[in-house]
Amino acid sequence: MLRLTVALAALAALALLTPTGAATAEWKKLRTRGDKLFRKGDFGGATTAYTTAINSVDDASSADGKAALKRLYLQRAKARAKRGRKSAAVSDLGHAVDADPGFAAARLMRAQINLEQGECTAAREDYEEVLKADPRKRDAQKRLPDARECEQALRAAEEARQRQDWAAVERYVDDATMAGRATRAPQVLLLRAEARIRLQKFPEASADSLAAIKLDKSLADAYRVRGDSFYAQQEFESAANHQEQALKLNPGHSAARVRLALAQRVHQLDEAAKQAKARGDHAAAAEALAQLEKADSGHGPLVLRAAADLADALLATGDAAGAKDAAERALKIHQTHEQAMIALVKALIGVDDLNAAAQAARRAMQAHGRNQAIRELVQRTETLLKRANEVDYYKVLAVPRSADARTIKKAYRRAALEWHPDKAPSEDVREQYDTKFKEINLAYEVLSDPEKKGRYDRGEDVDQPQQQQHRGGHPFGGFPGGFRSGGSTFTFHFG
Repeated sequence: MLRLTVALAALAALALLTPTGAATAEWKKLRTRGDKLFRKGDFGGATTAYTTAINSVDDASSADGKAALKRLYLQRAKARAKRGRKSAAVSDLGHAVDADPGFAAARLMRAQINLEQGECTAAREDYEEVLKADPRKRDAQKRLPDARECEQALRAAEEARQRQDWAAVERYVDDATMAGRATRAPQVLLLRAEARIRLQKFPEASADSLAAIKLDKSLADAYRVRGDSFYAQQEFESAANHQEQALKLNPGHSAARVRLALAQRVHQLDEAAKQAKARGDHAAAAEALAQLEKADSGHGPLVLRAAADLADALLATGDAAGAKDAAERALKIHQTHEQAMIALVKALIGVDDLNAAAQAARRAMQAHGRNQAIRELVQRTETLLKRANEVDYYKVLAVPRSADARTIKKAYRRAALEWHPDKAPSEDVREQYDTKFKEINLAYEVLSDPEKKGRYDRGEDVDQPQQQQHRGGHPFGGFPGGFRSGGSTFTFHFG
């Protein structure tokens, strides 16, 4: 008996010295080392140990080799997942399932990662395979409905994207990402981000695209979509920077290249207009704004702002007709845009279309009754309309509105001498001279009296005493305000 025991021990020792036995001992030793490193939290070291162990398995096609490999791939997948390398972990789990299609632990882990990454169809298939083999697997029972719901929601989101129903895209992606599903899926986040850009939910779109970048810094589309979000918010420099980053990651990204060129062009024109305005060069500002308005006709907010700013710049240069056209273009995009409504009233006054100016001022008052400048413009247009149907005392004396008392007196004397009834060359025109002479006297009576002149300039009744006047307000161009303020409505339309 003793001799037999010794003989068996010798044979066992001899087996360990054979190539197969030595290899088996090696991968087991490496697996043990990897397990220890894993427990210590050294996931990088564990990954290296498991990789060496995998390479040490001698006969991968044998039953023993497959049994060893499925366990080693599972362990390496766990280590890689701990390091955030989820895609590599899924690849390892695929190798483990190839070695043993019924390996439930590998399928369950792969399904969980796929569900997090938005690969919901693949997750659903793994859960179903696990339940086929063992219908009692609780993990699979619990998560299979989630995988199915996620799969259906993402399919519906893609269909909604194809028909450009962006509200539905957002809603379906929200459904897909509930209950811990698709929480680490950059492409799913980008799908929702693009929908939110079109829904004008820019902060939310920026948050989605930033989350996608954090998940995968090498994803060019994440930078492209974030750049689109900045561009929509008219943050053109940031938009250009993100499109540039997208091109660095993918030099062949044609969409990013087109967007970069556009963002740079728009930013250049926008800065040129701002700088020209700051230095008081309104002509240069108008030139840049005219180009900016046409730079991207599909960007409604940009076109609106450029047109409204152009109207102001043209008013500053004295081009009232051009300002009128620019203001009207802005109001076609946003019919109650405050800045454009004010510019239109001023422009209509400038082209001497007083009836239209008064109507435009009243519309502005209805939309923005609290705006003091608009209240004053209403008063100004009404005064100008009234003056248009009355005798203009300044014109009667042929003096400018800025004339001082001495100039007015001198003009009166000259006009009175010229139009005195005694100067009439014949009785046929004496009545005309008499009428004109009375106008001259009345004009001088008003313009030579500081109190009456002040009331006349403000559009008040010069025949009423000052204490009976109740028109208050703040002067704008020499005319008072004094109107009640009303509510305002702000409607925003994309072009």
